Amino acid sequence: MDAPTGRLAYLPAGVSAPDPGAFLSDVLTGRRRAQFAKNFCTDAARRRAASVLRMTEFVGSYPWQWTPTDADDYFGHLRGVRPTGSLPRT
Repeated sequence: MDAPTGRLAYLPAGVSAPDPGAFLSDVLTGRRRAQFAKNFCTDAARRRAASVLRMTEFVGSYPWQWTPTDADDYFGHLRGVRPTGSLPRT
């Protein structure tokens, strides 16, 4: 993040591309700041960023590479996970 102007400084430059992990981190930081500007609570912003990171880990690719099938797989996985301490179905 370009501190004096507050703009992202990722511009195509030659053969090297920006580090995707650092780019995702900067995007999530910017989104968190935007949510704070809209008066969202800190916990809501944290949960939303954590959701993106969990799906990134599950899918194994960055958000800009996700497909609708990735979303179906991820949300299907979430529906199949039982809460901790729940009783087994009989």
